[in-house]
Amino acid sequence: MGATMVKPLVKNGNLLDALPSQGTLHVVMLGLDSAGKTTALYRLKFDQYLNTVPTIGFNCEKVQGTIGRAKGIHFLIWDVGGQEKLRPLWRSYTRF
Repeated sequence: MGATMVKPLVKNGNLLDALPSQGTLHVVMLGLDSAGKTTALYRLKFDQYLNTVPTIGFNCEKVQGTIGRAKGIHFLIWDVGGQEKLRPLWRSYTRF
């Protein structure tokens, strides 16, 4: 699912080449419950692993890229809950 969503952004098969040199990119993390989406988000945001609880609804954090081609880019990351009752809402967070 994720590869299909980013395919239009990819140039020459490299997603990193498609990153702008500045600005804010919106990222939606979708996946089944207990897959590690919130853990990954907080690892990116705080550079450490934190204890988390299941996400009810969504978490939204702004993360600044610090290395490589991501340096200077801001990522607005939406971490959407993965429980079965929330999955019908996933389409609301995406566009193709």
